[in-house]
Amino acid sequence: LQMFLFFAFSYAFMIGVTTPNFGALVRFKIPLLPLFVAGMFITDHILQERRKTLLKGRRFRFEWFTDGDPGRVGGIRSSGNERNNALHVRDVERS
Repeated sequence: LQMFLFFAFSYAFMIGVTTPNFGALVRFKIPLLPLFVAGMFITDHILQERRKTLLKGRRFRFEWFTDGDPGRVGGIRSSGNERNNALHVRDVERS
């Protein structure tokens, strides 16, 4: 996520500074659009999950999302789901 947004903003800044022709800006922005849009969707998904978790009265940690969505079943890292489930169980037991 950080790489997506860093690339999009740095590329947009460099193209904006170095291109005197506004027509060329339209062509040059094409490589940054997919990464920027994907970064915005990922950010929105994580914030929605954060909102849901906090409304349930549980603790939310961004570290749970470093390797993908922890709630996804059959994902790339199924062993991580058990780790996150154990963390959620501990959070519920504390409350």
